[in-house]
Amino acid sequence: MTIMISTMDAAVAYLATELTEWDYSVLLWIQQHLRTSGGDFFWNTLTGGAFWVFACLAVWLVLRYQKQGRTAVLYACSALLPVLAGTRILKHLILRPRPYETFYDLIPVVHAGGSSFPSSHTAAAFAIALMLYRFLPRRFGMPALALAALTSFSRLYLGVHYPSDVAAGILLACGAAFLAEKIVPALRQLADKYLGTAPLQPLSGRRAR
Repeated sequence: MTIMISTMDAAVAYLATELTEWDYSVLLWIQQHLRTSGGDFFWNTLTGGAFWVFACLAVWLVLRYQKQGRTAVLYACSALLPVLAGTRILKHLILRPRPYETFYDLIPVVHAGGSSFPSSHTAAAFAIALMLYRFLPRRFGMPALALAALTSFSRLYLGVHYPSDVAAGILLACGAAFLAEKIVPALRQLADKYLGTAPLQPLSGRRAR
């Protein structure tokens, strides 16, 4: 048993080392080949402005599409809450240093506080985008996913996250989206049962045209 545990620990350590080296090589390539002064401004603006784009879109959807817009926003918020809680918990548990704190030849465009794993910007953006894609026409869903993808890349470009941080954020968002689709209808059914309100049904993959 002791030998097995030691072997597993060695395997995990090896995989972690290989992953970190791959993370490092990707960030170094971005730093050496993609960074420009204009790019620094663009990606820094995008990473900070994505939230406001989603917020304005949510308000517009509620006002323009009423019931369908409210449904999409409700599910998006329901996915966002566990994502925010999950990223905060994981950051405190794992305490992974930022890339520039480990590799001194990685120069960040901006500095970020807290630990690196997972990327909360990525997780939040994809949690919202997945729900908008799920419950709205594709002319809204596809741009939302594109904005989430751009937000994810901005975290790599700025040098504040590893690619594995971003990947973990996407996986966390997928889990939160799945959870929201299970929990929200159940809560609405309980509300209908005990409060007599009309249940809010998901669109089951159908999108309005």
